[in-house]
Amino acid sequence: MARPRAAAVPKVLHQTWKNCTLPWRQAFWREECRRVLPDDWTLRLHTDDDNRAFIAREFPAYLELYDSYDVNIKRIDAVRYFYLYRYGGVYMDLDFTCLKPLEALPLTPGHASMGFQRFTIHDIESIANAFMVAPPRHPFIASIIHRLNSTARLLYHSKVHPMKATGCAFLTTAVERWQRNYNNTGVLRIGHPRGYKALAADAAANRTLTTLQGAALTVHLRPRIFNSDWMASGARSHPCGCDQKLGCASRRELNGCQKNRLLTDAVVTTFWTHNWIDSMQKEVRAARNVSRDSVPSRARVWK
Repeated sequence: MARPRAAAVPKVLHQTWKNCTLPWRQAFWREECRRVLPDDWTLRLHTDDDNRAFIAREFPAYLELYDSYDVNIKRIDAVRYFYLYRYGGVYMDLDFTCLKPLEALPLTPGHASMGFQRFTIHDIESIANAFMVAPPRHPFIASIIHRLNSTARLLYHSKVHPMKATGCAFLTTAVERWQRNYNNTGVLRIGHPRGYKALAADAAANRTLTTLQGAALTVHLRPRIFNSDWMASGARSHPCGCDQKLGCASRRELNGCQKNRLLTDAVVTTFWTHNWIDSMQKEVRAARNVSRDSVPSRARVWK
């Protein structure tokens, strides 16, 4: 009997924004992907209203959880997992742009894919959910969705934050659990084939890091997906030669990516705009103000 064929990754790029009007930089980066990708790709922009309607229609059992999140970024994080599970394809934050066709990753049938933003699995935020690939109904993506209820209210450094609830630490923990499930089978390899110390040595020597696969999960090492430092700022702080915080927002600036040999094997790059941080902080402050105003004035004198 022939083995069943692994499910292909649909050529669909999913991105989300609060509405259909993108800031000009994000619009430019998105259009750059449209220019770079072959014509058989479909680019989908999902708004906040689209996201809730999608959860209500396709995953009604999770609608209460979705509505209960205390900050909107948790909804934005969560819904990307649901889009990948239901439709498959590529999810990519809007502060990414394409340097090559996404087939160059490659889009391995049957495999979920993501990337290290840090150099080892030992960092709690090693694997970012800003770029993910999967065929529809992938078991690893299913395992992520199943954990959402149990992590919804987890704090990060004692503060309301998506990191452990739905974000990078949440995803890294999920990969670690997936690794443990296959630890004794020799199927999954997370890290570097010559050990974790080799990562820093390869980076220092400017060698291309390999891609590691297994257990229907591929975690790409830097610089395949992540190749810039989210803390960097100033002139030429991005590997493409522009200011990391402003992003390369012209074709001339993006041409600088081709001049850096560190990006030879990079398929995408990101500019870490972190728009969600300001929005989350406003939500948290507003919630505190409502909570404070709801307390009787006499009680408010107590610190």
